[in-house]
Amino acid sequence: MVQRQPGEAVRIYRQALPGHDSSHELHHALATALVSAGRLEEGRSHFERAVQLNPRSGVAARDLAILYELMTDV
Repeated sequence: MVQRQPGEAVRIYRQALPGHDSSHELHHALATALVSAGRLEEGRSHFERAVQLNPRSGVAARDLAILYELMTDV
């Protein structure tokens, strides 16, 4: 059985970030791992950075919008 380890993924992505801060793919991957780890605010900032770096990334924009919905108190 495969175990989800979002904390380990976060650690790996954070190690890769220095020197690659302009990679929208890396910010998107880090954001996804952070959200999976329950760290929504941190995830939001990295989704926003991914969209800022590549405004044409429909996947990053969609994931950011979904996160906004999850974080909204209704």
